[in-house]
Amino acid sequence: METSDELAALLRSLAVGPRVRAACGPVAGIPIAERVLDLAERVRAERPAVRGAGPASVPEVAAALDPVNRWEATEMAADIASAELVHGVPLQDRDSARRAAGRVAAILGEDADWFTNWEGFWGAGGQWNPVTHHGIDVVVAATNGELFVVLLAFGDD
Repeated sequence: METSDELAALLRSLAVGPRVRAACGPVAGIPIAERVLDLAERVRAERPAVRGAGPASVPEVAAALDPVNRWEATEMAADIASAELVHGVPLQDRDSARRAAGRVAAILGEDADWFTNWEGFWGAGGQWNPVTHHGIDVVVAATNGELFVVLLAFGDD
């Protein structure tokens, strides 16, 4: 299986449930913030927000994203893929999600740059900077200069 095909399959396995979406592919000179905005706009078209306002431009999304280490990004990806963001309804087995997220990280390699809109240590709570128009959203995105991945969970409280 080619790397990009395996990456796409892994992202599909993580993006289960009605409120988790993913995108991946070649970087093609497009900044990660633009990839995040593109996915957020697709979410908005498919599932309009109940209320809320989010970024409407690449610079606004870029301002919402902060670097995160690979380990924390993998844990975040597993968490947002395994339980519904607002009410915590299980979506899939967390260990399976963790293995898939770990494989994504391995494919991208140790030198990949990881980003999130979550501020603070993931396991200890924190706050987020919106990237969608929904009440809450968490994004984990990465690029290794050749490939990118974006996993986006969203909901309305």
